[in-house]
Amino acid sequence: MLEAGTVRKLKIIKIVEFGVYLAEEEKEKEKVLLPKKQVPEEAKVGDFLEVFLYKDSEDRLIATTARPKLLLH
Repeated sequence: MLEAGTVRKLKIIKIVEFGVYLAEEEKEKEKVLLPKKQVPEEAKVGDFLEVFLYKDSEDRLIATTARPKLLLH
C-alpha cells in the first residue's frame, strides 16, 4: 500500500506526456504520478526510482524525487 509521508523505491510502469506513473509492481492498481520535471532523462519503463510520497492540494498522492528534511518514525 502506498502511503503519504513515506520514502519508497517504485517501478516506472508507464510514461506519459506529463510524467511517469510508478507502482510497486507493473500490474498494481495503486499507482502514483511523478511529474515530468522530476523524471530523470534516461528513465524508462521498468526502472526503479526512490521517491517521497505526499498528498497534493487536491488530496491526490504524488511522488517527488526531493527528499524531506525530516521523516517521522
